[in-house]
Amino acid sequence: MDGSFHSPEWHAAPLASLKTSHTVTWEKYKKKQKEDEMEKGELEADRDRMMRDYRAQLDAERAKRLAHGRNH
Repeated sequence: MDGSFHSPEWHAAPLASLKTSHTVTWEKYKKKQKEDEMEKGELEADRDRMMRDYRAQLDAERAKRLAHGRNH
C-alpha cells in the first residue's frame, strides 16, 4: 500500500486529463491568426466599398439638387 488516501483511479485522473489538452499547437495558432487577418481585411474592404457607394449616391443627389439653380 502506498499510504495514500485516494484510489489509483483518482491518481490516474490528472494524468489522463493532461492527454486531452484544450490548447492548440503553435502551427494551428498561426494558421488561425492568418485566417482571422484575411477575414478582417475582407470585412474592411466591404465596409470601404459600401462607404464609397454611399458617398457616390450622396454626391449624385447633391449634384441633382444643385443642377436646378438657386431659385427653383
